[in-house]
Amino acid sequence: MIKITDQDCYQHHKDTLENYEATKHLAVFNITENRANDIQEALLKYRRENNIFEVGDYVVYKSNAGLEGLFQIETLTKTGKPKTVKTKRFGNFPCRYCEVQHATPEEIKAGHRLEAERHG
Repeated sequence: MIKITDQDCYQHHKDTLENYEATKHLAVFNITENRANDIQEALLKYRRENNIFEVGDYVVYKSNAGLEGLFQIETLTKTGKPKTVKTKRFGNFPCRYCEVQHATPEEIKAGHRLEAERHG
């Protein structure tokens, strides 16, 4: 049985984040708007797949604790995890990394968490 330590998890997160940042900085200024949109979509897909967040990303709460709305990352911790989120309706408030996940394109379009998609 392989034992994974907290240090292993931290190192994986750090390596993934460094790879993402390196990829993000490969974008050049002389690209078409369509190509820029393609790059942004690819970066967002990568962030969703690897639990990497940036300020402005849309998230939903994982649990059904009365927080079914769509939230936007407002600030991050030094390690790149969500620290505060905001909404038009409730303003801003603290959140924990383990409580949120990236919103799907369908959830962003709907403006709230889609319960059936998350749990069904």
